Amino acid sequence: MVAAHEAGAFGFLAAGYLTAEDLTEKMKAAAAVSYGVNLFAPATGELSGADTEALHSYRHHLIDEYMRFGVEPPSAVVDPTDGWDTKLEAIYSAAETGFGPKVVSVTFGLPPATVVEKLHR
Repeated sequence: MVAAHEAGAFGFLAAGYLTAEDLTEKMKAAAAVSYGVNLFAPATGELSGADTEALHSYRHHLIDEYMRFGVEPPSAVVDPTDGWDTKLEAIYSAAETGFGPKVVSVTFGLPPATVVEKLHR
């Protein structure tokens, strides 16, 4: 973020796939500059049986690649919310503490109006 700021850009933290704890650490590291955070909108509903099967098949297909690089494959359990609620709480807390983002954007959907209102505050 600092490098983006120094180059005259407005940087964003990509929060998709991060834990709320990792997001908090990245926000703290960016606290010296203005920055934004991009969140994945939570998926609505559960994965269909076909989607779950495709996910497990793809994960199985990649296991050889993980092993080749000595990396542990990710869990087959998927959180369709991508930690939405805990990431929002981390952002709210960071804002209250003085190191929160100036902008929050959302990808893959729209947040509820109540969330937008709270982010504006």
